[in-house]
Amino acid sequence: MGPALAADLPPRITLRGVLILALAQAGLALAYTACLVAEVGASRAAFGPHLGRSLLGGATHLLALAPVWWVIIRQLDGRRWPVRLGAHAVALPLFLAGWHELYRGAVHVVGALPLYEASVPWHYYFGAVTYTAEFAILHVVREQHLLRRREELAAELRDLAHRAELKGLRAQVMPHFLFNTLHTLSAAVPRDHEELRRRIAQLGALLRYTLNAADRDRVTLREELQFARDYLDLEQARLGDRLTVAFDIDERALQAPVPPVVLQPLVENALKHGVASHRHGGEVSLSIARHDGCAVVRVCDRAKGGTRRPVPDGPGFGLRSVAARLQRLGHGARLRTEPTPTGYAAELVVPMEPACAP
Repeated sequence: MGPALAADLPPRITLRGVLILALAQAGLALAYTACLVAEVGASRAAFGPHLGRSLLGGATHLLALAPVWWVIIRQLDGRRWPVRLGAHAVALPLFLAGWHELYRGAVHVVGALPLYEASVPWHYYFGAVTYTAEFAILHVVREQHLLRRREELAAELRDLAHRAELKGLRAQVMPHFLFNTLHTLSAAVPRDHEELRRRIAQLGALLRYTLNAADRDRVTLREELQFARDYLDLEQARLGDRLTVAFDIDERALQAPVPPVVLQPLVENALKHGVASHRHGGEVSLSIARHDGCAVVRVCDRAKGGTRRPVPDGPGFGLRSVAARLQRLGHGARLRTEPTPTGYAAELVVPMEPACAP
């Protein structure tokens, strides 16, 4: 039994389990009383008091059993069998002594004669046998429970492996299909439509960069800038005069290492909320500068016609993803967003060196 599986599925005291043990104890008490009455030749009138004392013994037996269950079944769950068997060897005499004292105290409280007083050795023998039987059943039930859980997990893992295999096949097929399709389209475009050929090539470059980025932890800011340029070029072809793009790039900052695909979400956010959603369009400006050992990237949007972009309630999924990946980058890397007099701005700061000023 693996400790991890045992920790994931800890044993619990359930009403069903308590009822089963209580019924078992009641059955034992009834059988024990019947045998005792038959052996001593007592009258039928004595059966009721004897049965009551036997049931009291069963109840105290269960009370004494509870702390042993907590230690061995619950706390030592997942340990090796020698450890648990050793714990049983220590717990059994303590359980018998505790049960005997509980029983004596209980019959004293109710004012009855102890049923086991004249035969204490038999009492200990009977308690040891029932203890062994009960814990054998408890351990078997626990192992069966864990076995079912293992089978369920194995089935889930097989299903996940099957799905992962299908996804892997799709991941292999789809890029080749897309690139072959784009190549076919580019080849089919007449030579006098060079602009369309260039757009198809840009789309292929975007797809290739996105796919390759999944296998890389870091890229340079220069690569991210080229990706953003291609993306803006395609969007400008779609939006036409509604989109104006302005760049202000410091070449000294373009060697900064960044997580892949952190610049495009900033540009997309500016396009979606600051330009495309406005009737007359707007402008997206992208500046990259070097300051205090950091590369500072700022993406701003400004709607045309004097309208101002509404301040969002909070960053969307794309911006939250960028912020989380920058935080993992460490060394002062961060993302800050703020409204501006004419729109909205996102500022990305990444270190050029091991440390970056906050």
